[in-house]
Amino acid sequence: MIYDEAQWTLWMDTISDDDFVVIDDFLALPMLAEIQLFFDDKIRLNDFRKAAIGQGRGLKEIVDVRGDYIYWLDRDIDTKMESFFKLGDEMILNFNQMCYLNLKSSEFHLAEYPIGSFYKEHLDQFAGSKNRIITFLLYLNEDWIESDEGQLRIHEKGMQHDINPINNRCLFFKSDKILHEVLKTNSVRRSLTGWLLYNAKT
Repeated sequence: MIYDEAQWTLWMDTISDDDFVVIDDFLALPMLAEIQLFFDDKIRLNDFRKAAIGQGRGLKEIVDVRGDYIYWLDRDIDTKMESFFKLGDEMILNFNQMCYLNLKSSEFHLAEYPIGSFYKEHLDQFAGSKNRIITFLLYLNEDWIESDEGQLRIHEKGMQHDINPINNRCLFFKSDKILHEVLKTNSVRRSLTGWLLYNAKT
């Protein structure tokens, strides 16, 4: 395991109480560097595609709702990300053991927001589907400063929490509970985003 049981227990207690948890300096620097290099390679190869909303045949590109570009990770293909996929397995193990969930799998993508883009308020569960249980976010914004903006705004229990997207900051939150949005960014904004799922992804 990458993190010890005491650390996972602290994080699980926080998300159980507050529906979300923010963790700084989440990854060891070698793994973080691997992810940053992989991200750069995918940008160079033009592998990102315009993100859409919905699922299946209902997918739609709506620029006044979300403006990011994404690359879906595939464990069989993206072998350079295997150390991160193993961490995803660890996430599932600990949420199952400590939060009494029955998670079966995960899905992750890289996301890049161009300057001026945003993502309006939403939940991370699709209408008619409850497969996404826990949302994971890892920010990959080196040298982020306040004027770059692009914060994640969480709407929770009548309050707003603006989370700065600083490099190596991680969030976990309950996908069906946390209404959130990405505020307009004044610089290119990068993240690795994913979901821990009840059923195997289809």
